Amino acid sequence: MAALLAPRSAGPTARAPLARAPPARALAGAAAAGAPAAARRGGGASVATRRGRAERGLLAAAALAAAARRGRAARAAEGGATPAAQTPSSTTALALAAVCLLSTVLNRMSFRFVLVPMGQLTHLLSITTNFVYIAFFSRNRRSHIHQNSPKICVGVFFCSPIFFLVCLLKARSGGLAKDNRDFVVRGQGRWLLAAAGLAECTAFTAMPLFARQLPGSMLAVLSQSMLPFSMLFSIAVFRRTYDAMQILGVGVVMLGIATCSYPKYVADIAAGAGAGAGSAFLLNAAGLLISYSFIAGSFVFKEKAFRAYAAAKPGGKLDNNVVNLAAAVWQCAALWLLWPFNFRFLTPLAPAAYFGKAVGVFTNPATAAVVAVYWAANIYYLGTSLTVVSRLSSVVAMLISALAVPVSAFAFCLKWPVLGAEPFSLYTVLGLLIITGGLLVYNHKQLTS
Repeated sequence: MAALLAPRSAGPTARAPLARAPPARALAGAAAAGAPAAARRGGGASVATRRGRAERGLLAAAALAAAARRGRAARAAEGGATPAAQTPSSTTALALAAVCLLSTVLNRMSFRFVLVPMGQLTHLLSITTNFVYIAFFSRNRRSHIHQNSPKICVGVFFCSPIFFLVCLLKARSGGLAKDNRDFVVRGQGRWLLAAAGLAECTAFTAMPLFARQLPGSMLAVLSQSMLPFSMLFSIAVFRRTYDAMQILGVGVVMLGIATCSYPKYVADIAAGAGAGAGSAFLLNAAGLLISYSFIAGSFVFKEKAFRAYAAAKPGGKLDNNVVNLAAAVWQCAALWLLWPFNFRFLTPLAPAAYFGKAVGVFTNPATAAVVAVYWAANIYYLGTSLTVVSRLSSVVAMLISALAVPVSAFAFCLKWPVLGAEPFSLYTVLGLLIITGGLLVYNHKQLTS
């Protein structure tokens, strides 16, 4: 998820302008009209001479028409096809939006499911998921650093530091476009993306610790707290201004989060038979909120990287996959350095018991399948979200994200193996409606443009 929301670069890749030839129909008409005029100017020219001049005019028009067709073909090959050629049909667009919505819900639900077998192995889960991200971004289109990374997943599964060094060496040896490589390896982007990776490392280390103690529906609800955190960080770092409707939208979203949290808090108090029991829910909810603040912080660092690149290389383009891959590699290095912290503070298990339990999880077909589905859901979500943004629009992606909040929350009210069914509450319904309304109000400029 952290990788999908990174901002786009400040401008598209510069292309040499192509000459736009006149339409072929107009050229043919001009040539046909020019034939009588030539005959009038020629005075006593023979019929054969006048016919030859007309034929030459039509041949010139045909040549210019062919040039126009070649120009259109060249612009299409460079990505300059007309919007009508790029826009899918309504049926295709609807199917793509439905698939993206399904992948978003599946991604959120699989996270809660995977915490059942991996509840005491959250650091290992973070490390392995990070490796899946590295393999995905390094393989994706032109932005790869190491084309064969999926083929060596098994061999370096528990040797991510080695993979970190491989990626770094490949970057230095020319696996990336030179300007992108210089920026993320030696330029200002190195430290910005290192900060983004460290922020993501903190978020994905802390997030499972608190998420495993909360109902699944609260994961979709509390994830919307990234919106106010992103706004605060953007104001502080970029001096960005927001209009009254956007500020109102953020306030409405926070009200919806509080409304959804109320019945869970009351249920926690009832289960503990005392007012002090509700503090466990509040502590876990606050911890998850803080975890999402680090994800919002990583977005800010990535946006600063895009801005710094645009300022250093006007007209150039910093690839999204390069940014996400560089941040993921830094995150990988930080996660591996946190193994002592994990055994000291995050898990009660000794190293031998910890890795013994991990072997049990990955050798059990049922639990291994749950982990594999979680990884696949992450990649599926990234791929479909990028497709929606590129083939449809960011507005459609925003609407899908807003709709996925209530759909994910209500899905957890169904009876599932291991998790069971969460109690249905009118407060939850009201809170989800408030959150969806707040997201639409916040994005009012996109909806009305």
